[in-house]
Amino acid sequence: MTRETPDQTALAARPDPGSELVALFDALPAHVALLDDHGIILGVNEAWRRFANANLLANEAFCVGGNYIEICESAHGDCADEARRAAAGIRSVLRREVDLFTLDYPCHSPSERRWFQLNVTRAEGATGVRAVVTHFNVTDRKLAEEDQRQRANTLQAELLHVARLSDMGLLASELAHEINQPLSAIMNYLELTRFGLRDCPSLEASPTLGLIDKIEGQVARASGIVRGLRAFIERREPERRTVSLRAVIGESMSWIADFSTHLNLRINLSLGENEIPENIDRIQIQQVLENLVRNAVEAMVGSPDREITVKLEADDPARARVSISDMGPGIDPAVAGSLFNPFTTTKEQGMGIGLSICKSIIESHEGEIGFQANSPRGTTFFFTVPVVARD
Repeated sequence: MTRETPDQTALAARPDPGSELVALFDALPAHVALLDDHGIILGVNEAWRRFANANLLANEAFCVGGNYIEICESAHGDCADEARRAAAGIRSVLRREVDLFTLDYPCHSPSERRWFQLNVTRAEGATGVRAVVTHFNVTDRKLAEEDQRQRANTLQAELLHVARLSDMGLLASELAHEINQPLSAIMNYLELTRFGLRDCPSLEASPTLGLIDKIEGQVARASGIVRGLRAFIERREPERRTVSLRAVIGESMSWIADFSTHLNLRINLSLGENEIPENIDRIQIQQVLENLVRNAVEAMVGSPDREITVKLEADDPARARVSISDMGPGIDPAVAGSLFNPFTTTKEQGMGIGLSICKSIIESHEGEIGFQANSPRGTTFFFTVPVVARD
């Protein structure tokens, strides 16, 4: 009986190198295949087999013995161009024209978007030249790159908006100065017209005098907006005074009330009986009101029911709450979270700065602004401002 030496025992217990290589090959997460110099598949790993089975590719062509180069060259559909480039790359590696060929390509399924990276390297030995084909899933990287591109495009668009707004600021400053002159001339002509009508007793009760009063009021309001615009551009402090918020809302709604019949629009005002004193910049708050009302009107274009409700109420003893409700289709959930951000708009021709400016104005008044969905349809925008304490 022959007794084994320690070295012989260790040699007998050592795993088969071939089985170790197969196990290592199968443990790789990438899809790997070994091709001969004609493109015939000599072996594939477990990841390759799982992918083939999951994507209905487990036929003879994709298994050992199939010609992978011919598979790529005969591909059709959306990825046909990439498949032919892959075939050409494999050939170039086998011909020793390049040492490494790499290609990123889409491989989307009905249920998900996905991308892979193809790497082809050459292996040479006693049996001849071989190509090692490896497919890595790079979907996470591609999605991150796509998101980064979208963010870069968004940032570029916002920077362009800022550049335009900067140019507009310079232009607006000039326009504000120039517009003031014709507005002053209009007021003078209205005064002359009123003076001339005083000599016509038959016109004393005419609606003409009332219309002149309204025109004067609108011209004065336009002058105030121009002054506010110049103050905004020149970064002056807002001109706050203690005024009646109820009166400010009434003035703001007067311009649209005159055209409500023409617009087939119903306006409901619920302003209460009590005056609510506020320390506010009248022009700025009117800008907020008119912006929100204009948005409400535009939201109901094409709607059979066009109704706006403007309500003033005491949110609590220290705050007044103004709300503007419409009967439009509501806010798109895709933009609801960023509606008050600069350059966010739901309008084709909108610049996306109206609500952002409204938010800045209300916050500068120590108030809050927001919106909520109505049932069964429509939206209510609201803002709050502190009430002046009564003595």
